[in-house]
Amino acid sequence: MGSKIGEDRPGSGRTAPTLAQYTIPQLPDAENLFGMVQVTQDLYIKLAGLHVRRFASLGQATWHVETALGLPVLPEPDFDGQKKTPPTDEE
Repeated sequence: MGSKIGEDRPGSGRTAPTLAQYTIPQLPDAENLFGMVQVTQDLYIKLAGLHVRRFASLGQATWHVETALGLPVLPEPDFDGQKKTPPTDEE
C-alpha cells in the first residue's frame, strides 16, 4: 500500500504533504467570497478522492489478509433477486 499523508517517502528525498497542505494549499483573504467558494469546492473534490483511495486500499488489504488466511470468496450481493455464486479459478 502507499504511504500515509504526512509520512516521509523513503528514497524520494521529499516528504508527503500533510492533510491540510494537500486539501487547502493556500487560503484566500476572508473577504474574498469567490476565492473561499473555490477553495471549498477544491477541498470537497480532494477529500472525496482521498476517501475513495483510502477505501480502495482498505479493500485491497482486506483481500490480501483473507486470501492469506484461506477464507472463501464472498458471493456477490443479491440486488435483483437472483442468487449469484462466487467465481471459481477455472472461469
